[in-house]
Amino acid sequence: MSKLKGENKIIEDKKINVLIHFQNVQYQELFYRRKFEFHIFLWTAIIFIVLSNSILIETTKNVLWKDFGFCGKLLMSGLIFFISIFSIKWQNKEREYSHRTCKVIAKISNGLKAFDKNYYIKGDTLFPKKWKYWGNDDLYILSRYFKANFVTVTWILGLITILILWL
Repeated sequence: MSKLKGENKIIEDKKINVLIHFQNVQYQELFYRRKFEFHIFLWTAIIFIVLSNSILIETTKNVLWKDFGFCGKLLMSGLIFFISIFSIKWQNKEREYSHRTCKVIAKISNGLKAFDKNYYIKGDTLFPKKWKYWGNDDLYILSRYFKANFVTVTWILGLITILILWL
């Protein structure tokens, strides 16, 4: 009978090692997604900064869209608006992938009993209870566009670039 208990212990240890392995893989995926989301924002920010600088600091007396007057400004505004929307949609898509990864990490943490009281720490859980629902927040609520994140900065930079164009 004791041999069977020992084998069950080995099986449980293997399960825990597999869970830890998958958790590490998911964290790597999450870090990749966050890094990629930052790169999307960075590319957009650089485009807007270059456009803003070309408007504010004229190295030549004729900037391309000035020759076209109102239509040129309107065309550039449309281009900036398109870049903003495209970037925000791309960032949101990357955030969706990140949220899926966060849900998997939360499930694995739950399997490792990180949310069970007294399992690792007497009188407490290893992780806060709210982490159990990591990745479940809504990406498409309006308030998300006014919080400190890359999406907010993207639309603000786009708006500032359009305003500079029209000044």
